[in-house]
Amino acid sequence: MVQLEPIFAPALLVGVSLVLLFLFTVLEIKRKAKLLAARLVAVVLLVLSVLFYLLQPAVRSNAVMNGVLLLTQNYLAVQVDSVLAQRPDLQILLVPEAAPYKSAARLNSVNELPAYASRIRIVMGDGLPKWALPNSDFEFVKGKKPEGIVNLNKPVKIFANRKTTLTGLWRGEATMLHLLGPGGAVDSVRLESGTQPFRLSFKAQQTGMFLFSIKASATNTNDILPIEVLPTRSLAVLVLQSYPSAETRYLKNHLIEQGNYVAVRTQVSATNYHTEFGNGAARTLNRITPELLREFDLVVLANEAALTKADQGAVERAVSEGLGLLWLCTNDELQKPFAGFEPIAYASDTARVRVEGKEIVLPAVAGHMKNNLYPIIATANRTVSGYKIAGVGKMGVQLLQETYALLAQGEPEVYAAIWTPVVETLARTNAVATKIQIENDFPIYPNEPIELNVISSHALPEVALDSIALPLREDAVIDGYWTTTFWTTQSGWHAVTSADSAAAGFYVSKPNAWQALRSTTLQNLNYTSQSKTGEAAHTVTLPGEAHNQPAHKISSLWFFILFLVAAGFLWLAPKL
Repeated sequence: MVQLEPIFAPALLVGVSLVLLFLFTVLEIKRKAKLLAARLVAVVLLVLSVLFYLLQPAVRSNAVMNGVLLLTQNYLAVQVDSVLAQRPDLQILLVPEAAPYKSAARLNSVNELPAYASRIRIVMGDGLPKWALPNSDFEFVKGKKPEGIVNLNKPVKIFANRKTTLTGLWRGEATMLHLLGPGGAVDSVRLESGTQPFRLSFKAQQTGMFLFSIKASATNTNDILPIEVLPTRSLAVLVLQSYPSAETRYLKNHLIEQGNYVAVRTQVSATNYHTEFGNGAARTLNRITPELLREFDLVVLANEAALTKADQGAVERAVSEGLGLLWLCTNDELQKPFAGFEPIAYASDTARVRVEGKEIVLPAVAGHMKNNLYPIIATANRTVSGYKIAGVGKMGVQLLQETYALLAQGEPEVYAAIWTPVVETLARTNAVATKIQIENDFPIYPNEPIELNVISSHALPEVALDSIALPLREDAVIDGYWTTTFWTTQSGWHAVTSADSAAAGFYVSKPNAWQALRSTTLQNLNYTSQSKTGEAAHTVTLPGEAHNQPAHKISSLWFFILFLVAAGFLWLAPKL
């Protein structure tokens, strides 16, 4: 069976071809030369060769093949027996890690699966990784329920001298989970049997790449957890306020303790200001100029900061160029919103938020923003900390109030967990020429494809894996967006670096590590990827069914040869 994969719309190609055929035929008839019939045949072949090249015909053959039942790790033999009782025609294949099954053929490698991909009808067990999923409809049957750490969440970025919390789920017998760092035990938690959530925390003192581990007493496992600790970024923050308050005073002190440069301008009279500075030199803050704002990463407007129209215009232009803005809204300001925010009344003047695993209640402005904000901190009903995009920068709003009370209550980590994401999310983004990102989820294993994305302003960026150059392909639509796929054979830390010093580190786990987490991830992936019609395993692949094979394109070389022969004859005919 022939199918077409045209470069342009088939109707357009056929229409243009008919017009050209008519014109060339008229020209050949008017030409006073021999062999008219042969020349007309050559014209037809000439036009058809170009038409077929643009239509890209392919041939699909029908073959009689049985479907495939693929058994992966942790499949249940009783489920296989049940399926085969109804479908004895299925060919049974085993992936290398799966347990033996009678009459099943074992693959030497998962890399052999593409040869069977269009025939796979049922997958049983843990399932297949994303890159090996069948390209046709299939039914997935979950295997043995994994026991151990079945879910693990860690922050995308981990910074030195800052508390980091790992969360996850444990399934199985009662156990003690121990978080072990390079220097020994860091944290632990006791869990009852069943499916239990857990939290483990640590604070890294140094930057670099470290190997932590989580040890489970119930399973006697000790899986390696790679942690890359980054240096904290020092920000320059400008606080503008009409009067001082405890909230801004504690926020100022917190930012200074984190190593940020902080400048505070408090209005004393219409033309006089009181200024304070931390972690840096004093400067003149009387006028808000574009030059001044370019020296800061974030501007905080607090306590009904009174800005002139010129100052407000300067701030908004600076935000559009990348500056971050945080508005600490008060109840009195609901009627005089700033910078396009649209606050409207809200019934409650408190907010119940969950931070650091704790549910706390804080005073909050009795309103919420009508704007569709990207949330930073949210309750069930409203966003209490969020932002909107304004040009290259972000404009954010904080509705929580009197958060300083958390410090008085001995909760500095909760206080930091509220303010740190707000400040860092809104702050000016560092401009970099190249950004490298590894797309694979944790854990990564040897000999599995790793997807890499590169965003670069360079015409042809250069990246290398452990000093070995990697080829890149640019996206056909998005300029400056490059991708590639590579493999590693060795466990341990690896690094992808660019010629302009951008870098991304990643860790390749040993094949037997994080088995419960791996099984759960694969089962969830295959469940969501299977055919949702419920027909894949029951209405296809009857004994001796006709199965469509992938279409094979007819080589464009044949059309090129036909074009050359026809054109050559038309050139030669008048000379005969």
